[in-house]
Amino acid sequence: MDAMTDLSTGRRGESVPHNNPVFQEEKRWPGPIFFAISPDADAALDAERTARLLRVKNGLTGAPYPQEALHVSLLGIGRRPGLRQEVVEAACVAAAAVVMPPFEVAFDRAASFRGQSKRPFVLFGGDGVIGIEMLQRALISELEKAGFSFKQKSYEPHMALLYDRRRVTEQFVAPIHWSVREFVLIHSLHGLAKHDRLGRWKLPERAYPGELL
Repeated sequence: MDAMTDLSTGRRGESVPHNNPVFQEEKRWPGPIFFAISPDADAALDAERTARLLRVKNGLTGAPYPQEALHVSLLGIGRRPGLRQEVVEAACVAAAAVVMPPFEVAFDRAASFRGQSKRPFVLFGGDGVIGIEMLQRALISELEKAGFSFKQKSYEPHMALLYDRRRVTEQFVAPIHWSVREFVLIHSLHGLAKHDRLGRWKLPERAYPGELL
């Protein structure tokens, strides 16, 4: 299977060649594999600044995520090393079938989510995250057609800023917004604070076939 198909062009998306020894090493590294969207450079900078301001305001001690690690999880498909490569490739093929135009996203609130010893302190939103919910449903639909199955559970799009033992109640923030034009498949390398991108799919700019303009 062609694991890295680019949705908008039909070409392979950004990937690391399977015969690259570094990739062979990292793909066996423990950690979850999940679909996600990432903020653009301006939104990532705004989110990091917001995290630092809220950290001081609320007396938190957890270290803010670096800009390059900020993301919004869409859907997990399993963990390395148990997850087989052919399952990852099948998920990538299904992801290439997702049809959805680019959309705007905005996070305007922050709070602590439930956690164990440390709670994730996150950005979330109201109507500004509807597009993310639609993208997740479209992704689930294509994956289920490919034979995947998922337990039904509630999904609230959010972007973790840091982890901390202290619980912070909901508060409004200046909106963090950007245009979502792609989604990615990420392998989070446990213990290395590093994300390895396994696939990338652009959302098509063009009108859908048969759409009246």
